[in-house]
Amino acid sequence: MINAAGKLSSLGGTAQAREVADAQAAAAMAHVDLADLRRAAGERIARVTGAEAACVTSGAASGIAIAVAAVLTGTDLGRVRRVPNLDGARDILLQRGHDVDFGAEVTQMIRLGGGRPVVFGSLERVTEADLAAALSPDTAAIVYVQSHHCVQEGRLALSTLLDRGVPVLVDAAAESDLRVWIDAGADVVTYSGGKAIGGPTCGFVAGNQPLIEASEAQQRGNARAMKVG
Repeated sequence: MINAAGKLSSLGGTAQAREVADAQAAAAMAHVDLADLRRAAGERIARVTGAEAACVTSGAASGIAIAVAAVLTGTDLGRVRRVPNLDGARDILLQRGHDVDFGAEVTQMIRLGGGRPVVFGSLERVTEADLAAALSPDTAAIVYVQSHHCVQEGRLALSTLLDRGVPVLVDAAAESDLRVWIDAGADVVTYSGGKAIGGPTCGFVAGNQPLIEASEAQQRGNARAMKVG
């Protein structure tokens, strides 16, 4: 196949550089303590992204589910083990133009993490009044999607979503700038490792320390079904 479309999951993501493939082959022939490896990888990713902390995921989509669950459970193991069947405030806000299907729907990733998607605004335009009307005591977080799949005009900028009293989670799956969203104030950002980064099918979430600790805690719950290694 001649790929003229780019680094698409449906076409196998990115073609890996030789050194990446060689590193994978070497790792496949060794045993490691995965908890230590996850910790070291998270520290390295945090340095590269400028985040307080980071953790490895099986992809950007799983990163959305894990980050949503992290917001809703913290490190409470009892709640972690009840995901997605959670009580309490669990509305996750999403602009209408960000309600996309990238091969699966963003809203399903939110539900996998225990959230209840609340889509606001219209495809043509989303206003601050729409956001204000959608916010409620049941709001737990806002998800912002940076993707070519999204409606590009008439959406609220990330800066408008900040300082609303709830975390903002950014899906930057295929993006190559690993610092811009953290620098802009996002609480958690999820990336795909198998697209612009040039790695295998994998990903990571990076962000503030408490939410990343809560993301790691999901390994004892629904993230076990999305484990890496």
